[in-house]
Amino acid sequence: MAFLVRKNFKDYIEGFCKHSDRVISCKVKLQEGSLQIIQVYAPTTDYDDEEAEKFYEDLENAIEKKCANTVIMGDFNAKIGVKDEDEENEWIGPFGIGTRNERGEKLIDFCTANRLFVTNSFFKKPRPRYWTWESPGGDYKNQIDFILTTDKTTIQNTEIITKVDIGSDHRMVRSRMTINKKLTRLKRIKKKKPLKINTRQLEKVAPSFQIKLKNKFDILRNEKPSIEVMNETIRKCAAEVVEKPNETTKEQNAEDKLIEELEQRRKELRRKDNKTGPERVEYIETNKTVKKKRRARARRKRKEFITKILEQKRGPKETNKYGNKKKIAKMKDKEGRETSDREEILEICKSFYATLYENTIQSPTNLQRESADKDEVPPFTVDEVRKCLKEMSKYKAPGPDDITSDVLLLGEEPVLKYLTSCYNKILKTKEIPPSWDEAKIIILYKKGDPGDVKNYRPISLLSHSYKLFTRLLQKRMENTLDENQPRDQAGFRRGFSTTDHIFTLNQVIEKSNEYNLPLCVGFIDYEKAFDSVEHFAIFDALRKININETYVAILENIYQKATARVHIDNLESETFPINRGVRQGDPISPKMFTTAMEMIFRKAGLEHGINVDGETLTNLRFADDVALVTEKIEDMEEQLNKLNTLSLETGLRMHKGKTKYMTNFESNENIYIENEEIEKVNSYKYLGQTTHLKETTKEEVTCRIRAGWSCFGRNKEIFQDEKMPLSLKRQVYNQCILPTMTYGCQTWSLTKALTQKLRVAQRAMERKMLRIKLKDKVPCKEIRRRTQVKDIVDFITKQKWKWAGHAARYQDNRWTLRVTEWQPRHGKRSRGRQVRRWRDDIVKIKGATWSRDAKDRDGWKADAEGYFLQWRDTAL
Repeated sequence: MAFLVRKNFKDYIEGFCKHSDRVISCKVKLQEGSLQIIQVYAPTTDYDDEEAEKFYEDLENAIEKKCANTVIMGDFNAKIGVKDEDEENEWIGPFGIGTRNERGEKLIDFCTANRLFVTNSFFKKPRPRYWTWESPGGDYKNQIDFILTTDKTTIQNTEIITKVDIGSDHRMVRSRMTINKKLTRLKRIKKKKPLKINTRQLEKVAPSFQIKLKNKFDILRNEKPSIEVMNETIRKCAAEVVEKPNETTKEQNAEDKLIEELEQRRKELRRKDNKTGPERVEYIETNKTVKKKRRARARRKRKEFITKILEQKRGPKETNKYGNKKKIAKMKDKEGRETSDREEILEICKSFYATLYENTIQSPTNLQRESADKDEVPPFTVDEVRKCLKEMSKYKAPGPDDITSDVLLLGEEPVLKYLTSCYNKILKTKEIPPSWDEAKIIILYKKGDPGDVKNYRPISLLSHSYKLFTRLLQKRMENTLDENQPRDQAGFRRGFSTTDHIFTLNQVIEKSNEYNLPLCVGFIDYEKAFDSVEHFAIFDALRKININETYVAILENIYQKATARVHIDNLESETFPINRGVRQGDPISPKMFTTAMEMIFRKAGLEHGINVDGETLTNLRFADDVALVTEKIEDMEEQLNKLNTLSLETGLRMHKGKTKYMTNFESNENIYIENEEIEKVNSYKYLGQTTHLKETTKEEVTCRIRAGWSCFGRNKEIFQDEKMPLSLKRQVYNQCILPTMTYGCQTWSLTKALTQKLRVAQRAMERKMLRIKLKDKVPCKEIRRRTQVKDIVDFITKQKWKWAGHAARYQDNRWTLRVTEWQPRHGKRSRGRQVRRWRDDIVKIKGATWSRDAKDRDGWKADAEGYFLQWRDTAL
């Protein structure tokens, strides 16, 4: 292998490096930063997996060096094929040819772990312009040569050069690359944050804060309680007791002072035109020292951040927030014109959301105007307010008033008493404080084209005093709201989770296949459901289930005055009204939405489904994620069209392109909604798990391993940093990676092959944590002794055994219990050995009466060890 470089570029080459016989690299100096180009030649399938592992280890070593941009190109001898429509992997695009093989899976896992984009797959070409290798004789043509990059926005095009004959069975692949200097500068902009109440400082002076608040509120005792007055009082008292930060006299630790002094000296040396020899040497050494010190500081701060997140048990997503916020570089307007002007971007976002939240349907005249329950509601008590305030999530971003629940909690008794007075005044007068009207909308990039505003998720930041008030309302309304939800709805209900419906659907598929029963499953996707439901549909639904009229009237008044502003960086848009959709971030919003959804299904009166021991299962719902089940395709079409018509009446619109269906039988019939054909698929991601009619667990394990590598890649700086303590790496793995890899594992039908696949992935991660190679031949037992992470298969089996016991002990007749005990009376099994079933490994230990035995909780716990032993890793 070698690089061919044009003569006029040779002065820009900083150096070459041979990492192995299969991996070489060169570094190119750019005007801003540098570009690392890596050339590879991967082993063919004639070589064993150990050789492939060694190749990827060498490649990973090559890309560990920090560079502004990295491009990897060459013959990977791997087929990644065409990406499935429901495959959620941002590192590969939708275009390509062929079918993915095992080496292709390995390449995708590598890209996911190292955050590399396969550029060939992001550009649409005619089919003959994809293949890069031709077999002798021309019988087979595959795409096995790829160009990968750390930043796909720099790649303008990747294509095959067909007109150049290079005397090889491979064709040349070319990428056109543009370094966006404006974007690079934009990433370096530091946002100047407005001065807010420092909660940490306030915690230290909490007693003084409470005394000042008590004195202030005592003066206001004879005045009418007001949320606005309370907010202003809290801000003033906090400012008085917390020392105001002074940018010029702010204390710096020794590390920061040293870095600042070195940076100042470096700046002085750089500005000198005629440097002496010693000065040039000093500049070079100072530059190296500054970079080294800054890296050490960044490492320390990240360690402190991760440690804090883990101590607070805030979940795997939180660990990715440190330094991972993407700036919006550019955005397209309605005509498709791109702009990078911040004010124009703000206007595009404001226009989009103002249109989204506009009314689309005229309010019907036959709505129920009052609830049957008009009884006087009791006032809130201080204890009631205190309990709800303590239940609110900590460390959340504030709304427009910049006062968080943490600050309210620090105010203790003075704030609680005044808040209670304010809330009781609202109960009595139904008048809403003006500061509650406005929501602060920030947008977060999801996936897809970053220039399309539709690919951003809006997050509404509301006043925390408002969220506390609606939480109080939710607590009082909760029993009535839940009693009016059927077992089909598992979303936002106490005691229910996504696992309930994932398990139910998997069991329906498994038993239908086992007894050769016809099954048709339809998955409904609503377009921006929570943002589209009409307000009249929500309040009509609340009144129909007899929610007290006082509560409904207050909520109605809140929604009538609701407005929002879009915030980008330090800019904010003009306010615009919110005339439809539930308020995001509001504790009561999810239940209000599911109540409106329930009214749609009550009107639909679905009749077609599958018979589960005399009861008809027609649908499974988790908020707006709906799965319909029928035996016939025509029944599915009828029910989809009925739901579509009724949904439109409440503002909800089915996304025809994302609504899919699948069957376990062959049929020439098609399903149409409003004369538009609905796609039939073989697999679908429902509630985060890949549902497949044949091999659900096998497909899902592959997806979970890839998700684990993706999470591992996002935390790569922690896992592969020699100076990070192993105890911290272990914590991050156990609390972030393991839950990602085992989501929904309670529903899996395990086999020895699948458990081995999971263990191989875990051991690869452990080796990376310890920075040891496969060729080092370190025994698995020794690796585990050092890392002391939880064994993934042990974790899965414990979760499954625990879940099986829960499912058997349910007393509320939910579908989880019904399908567990269900044995179809119709249908006939195929001859021969049956496909592995969910219950088989449990029956092996406890026998066919396992569900009866599980009702004895203590006995079930005692038998757990026998179940775990059948899956235990003998190598450990």
